[in-house]
Parts: sequence; structure tokens; C-alpha cells
Amino acid sequence: MGESGMRWEQAAAEICAAVENIAAKIARNAANNLYETVMTSVQDYLRENVEFNLSSELQGYADTARRLRDENEQLKRRADLVEPMVEALDSCREYFDNRSDAVDGDYGQPEPNAEMALLTEIDAAILRARQAMQVEARCD
Repeated sequence: MGESGMRWEQAAAEICAAVENIAAKIARNAANNLYETVMTSVQDYLRENVEFNLSSELQGYADTARRLRDENEQLKRRADLVEPMVEALDSCREYFDNRSDAVDGDYGQPEPNAEMALLTEIDAAILRARQAMQVEARCD
């Protein structure tokens, strides 16, 4: 092979090296661009997913807060109804307390008269109502 053949081989080798060098740069740039595009897409997807999930979660908390507020308002209205009833029961209690007594029952055993029996029921009702009012007060 002559000198011109060697120049062609050397020129071909230089061209191949230049093409490989350029191809490597192009491949690196393409890979970087693809990576960047994929990462941006993943970030966008994750951001949208987080926004959706947070929005759904916050909506659930808002719904719960509204439901609890409504329940609290209902409890307050009930408490407003219970207080006058307890006051009326207290008046009944005083009335029946002055009239309660034991009477002779069967076989000489003492038994409560009607007023004492009612007084016992009134005391239990007042106790339950006051306990319910204390629970409702703690909910405020």
C-alpha cells in the first residue's frame, strides 16, 4: 500500500474518531435531555398527585369539622332545653321531699309512699341530666 493509501486510512480513522466523538456527545446530550424530561414528568406527576391527595384529605377534614360543629350546635340546643327541665325537676323534688314518707306495707314492712317513690325517680333523672350537661360542657 502506498502513501496515498495510508493517508486515506489515516483520514478515515480521523473521520471515524471525530464521528465517534460527536456521536458520544450527541448520545450524552440526548440521554441528559431524556433524563431531564422524564424527571420533569415524574415531578409534575408527583406534584399533581400530592396536590390531589392533600386536597382530598383537607376536604375530608373540612367535612368532619362541619359535622362536628353541627353536632355541637345540636348539643347546645339540647342543653338549653335540659336546663329548664332540671330546674322544674328541682322544684318537684322540693315538693315531694316535704311529702315523702314510709308507709306500712305487706307484713308490716315499711314501704315508700307514692311521693317517696316519685322523689327517687326525680333524683335519678336530675342526676342523669346533670351528668349529661357536664359531658356537653366539656365538649364546648
